[in-house]
Amino acid sequence: MTNKIEYVRFLNQDEISRYLQNKKATYIQKKIEVNIAIQQNDILLIKEYEKFEIEIIEKYENNLKEFRRNEALWKDKKCKCGVKLRFYTRSNFWGCPDYTNLEEEHITFKEDKQQKEKFDYDFSNVKVRLDKDWCSIIIKRLGLITKVTAKELLLFYQSIGFDDLREKYDYKSTLTTISTYEYANKKSKKEEEIVRDFLSKNFRVLSQPYVEYKFVDQQKKICIPDLIVSNNDQVFIIEIKTHNFYINEEQLQLYYNLISHCQAISNDRRNLYSIFVVNEIFESEYTNENAILINDLVKLKSKQEIIEFLQQNKFQ
Repeated sequence: MTNKIEYVRFLNQDEISRYLQNKKATYIQKKIEVNIAIQQNDILLIKEYEKFEIEIIEKYENNLKEFRRNEALWKDKKCKCGVKLRFYTRSNFWGCPDYTNLEEEHITFKEDKQQKEKFDYDFSNVKVRLDKDWCSIIIKRLGLITKVTAKELLLFYQSIGFDDLREKYDYKSTLTTISTYEYANKKSKKEEEIVRDFLSKNFRVLSQPYVEYKFVDQQKKICIPDLIVSNNDQVFIIEIKTHNFYINEEQLQLYYNLISHCQAISNDRRNLYSIFVVNEIFESEYTNENAILINDLVKLKSKQEIIEFLQQNKFQ
């Protein structure tokens, strides 16, 4: 971290209550402002919805035409340039004898059985393509990023009888996609309780403290680590995620630096560690060196086993 920390402090219960009240009031006010912005731009938003749907349909139709054209060429054994294709036995494919003529567009096909399988596969993928963030794309196109949210825009479209385009073209509903993070956050709360209850048997556990901090020449902010676990010799900052897809290394680095600053100010010489704990790990993205599984943690029997396990699998 290049920014110099000016101060770090833990909020008391009264300060937390006031912070949450202000946050709720800010959320309500923001929602009101978003809906006002939608009403002020309703004609533009409706036109952009219609334009967006036309565009995705046109792309689908063009892709379907290209597929049909290539399928017809294969059946007739003709190249795009009009020349009859030749089967090259040694390489096992259909190709154009005039392929060296770069002024024309050419095409090749696999041998008949393989090519039919490829066409079957390609046809199954010829469909209306629709990004899960289509509402955000519309908002960005109209320059309303700071004024309108994807969720409220979707609700506006549905309130005037417009389809959720994701549902209309056989995808998972947009609202479900938007709410995925909210669901993961609720699930992680349950997982946090499991880890907190397990560790509290052997350690002092501070659950979701509200930490106010300020860097020099910047506005003060508040962060909320999941758990700060300690004994007389160690302090463990533990961040809990449903799976490692949600791991944010910069977030845990920030927590580490803030607690380290507190220790330096108070002359706390205990060893400090930061650890990711997750419910699931996708090995293709991360290894166990980056995160530990909840199940692996809670099956440990002794305090010393837990300490050694956390130290061995520390993030920092």
